[in-house]
Amino acid sequence: MKTGLGRVAGTGAPRGAGAAAVDMGPRLLVSSMLRYGVLLASLVIVGGLVFLLIQVGPRAFVSMPRTSISESTDLTSIRAVVRELLPPEPEAVIEAGILLLIVTPVLTVGATAIAFAMERDWLYVAITTFVFAMLLLGFALGRATSPGGG
Repeated sequence: MKTGLGRVAGTGAPRGAGAAAVDMGPRLLVSSMLRYGVLLASLVIVGGLVFLLIQVGPRAFVSMPRTSISESTDLTSIRAVVRELLPPEPEAVIEAGILLLIVTPVLTVGATAIAFAMERDWLYVAITTFVFAMLLLGFALGRATSPGGG
């Protein structure tokens, strides 16, 4: 009997290297994308916080200063975040890290659907494609109903 840990149940012995490599393909992809996506997002957020500390000083950690970005700027839009990154604003760098953190699992679901398609596992392709479509639909509907809506 196989277990999900790459070992034969009851014996503790590892299965053949070929079987483990086949089983670990999508898992390795998913775990790597999540690990490195979260790591990158964390580094960007910490970079934004360091930039805020340099720009504002120690009082940045006592209370967040008023943003220097105009009130008309919507940092929930990717275009606005990118626009504010040149020249960089600390708040925009932090927002970019948060957007990376949000996008990481979404991209992972999309990549998982592709990995299942490469393995010709059509049931899981259908499930992950449905989940991916629901995530994208949720973003689109949320964007359309948000204040400023555009």
